[in-house]
Amino acid sequence: MRWTKITLGLLLAVLMSTMALWPGWAAGTDDKQSQLNQVNQKIEQEKAQLEQKEKQKQAVTQQLYQVDQGITQTRDELDTLNGNQILLQTRINNTQQDMQTTQASLDDRTRIFDQRLRDIYIDGNVSYLDVLFKATNLDDFLTRFDLLQRIAEQDISLMKQITAMRDQLVQNKKDLEGQQAQLGVVQQQTLAKQATLTASSQQKKQLVSQIQAQMGILQHNVDEDEAYSQQLTQIIQGLTNKNAPPQGTGHFIWPVKGPITSPFGMRINPITHQYSGHTGIDIGVPYGTPIAAADGGTVIFAGWNVAYGNMTVIDHGGGLSTMYAHQSKQLVAVGDHVTQGQIIGYIGTTGWSTGPHLHFEIRVNGVPKNPMLYLP
Repeated sequence: MRWTKITLGLLLAVLMSTMALWPGWAAGTDDKQSQLNQVNQKIEQEKAQLEQKEKQKQAVTQQLYQVDQGITQTRDELDTLNGNQILLQTRINNTQQDMQTTQASLDDRTRIFDQRLRDIYIDGNVSYLDVLFKATNLDDFLTRFDLLQRIAEQDISLMKQITAMRDQLVQNKKDLEGQQAQLGVVQQQTLAKQATLTASSQQKKQLVSQIQAQMGILQHNVDEDEAYSQQLTQIIQGLTNKNAPPQGTGHFIWPVKGPITSPFGMRINPITHQYSGHTGIDIGVPYGTPIAAADGGTVIFAGWNVAYGNMTVIDHGGGLSTMYAHQSKQLVAVGDHVTQGQIIGYIGTTGWSTGPHLHFEIRVNGVPKNPMLYLP
């Protein structure tokens, strides 16, 4: 009985000690669980923010594409308006020249007609009958009649010419006023389009700045230029036929003539401001300059890319291909066969570009090579 009491006392003491320690142990477990929950919540928030930023980037990229297309369309419309201005100005110049010529002819005929009236006034009113009746014989009568008839016809013709020229001058003046009014409208339209182009160019700069900022958040130490280059390498490798014989001359020509503004190799990217590889050369030439195929071949890609804008890839056979980026307008499509020197597009600034230029690449089995080693 005594041992039973001792045992019960010890158990009671242990139980009371355990209950005294329980709140601290429970609290510590709750803290760890709370911290774990907070970490999980933060991870989920960062994932959501990352997804949101990626969506924003995609939206801005789509806007950039639309702005590029808008700039190209506006430039085309400006080209049309400028052509209309030249055409209207040519018509105005021609109309003014016609008016000067008509006025000179009118002045000449008016002078002749005035002299004719003065002669009639000086000679007095001479009746045609008097002239005819003074004929000495039949031959003289017929001669006088023929002369009088010619004089009358000449007078009538002269008056008709004067009237027609005066009418022509009136019509020319109306035409000139209409042409000048049209020219004024076209000039106003041109100014409006130029303002639109300026605004679109500014919008593009802002979009590029947004992409730069978002790339800084989303890049995760991976250079996106290299990613796009790798994608392009995969595309070209998938589309080119390494075993196909050369389709062109086997020698490349310059697609455009201009200074090299950025060489092949490592550089500070003007868009990302990161030190990265440049897979081609940039050739600085004015907007709208025609782009020639460096050699003959088959077009295996012609479309838009967020980095390269409007770009064209030509397969020359034997694993050789060339790429032409940032075009304002493309003149060829996938499957087209082109010859060396054929115009395939025009210089622009689409995609990730800070100004009009041609990004030109030469690739062997999809791998970028220094174009300067292949160009004359």
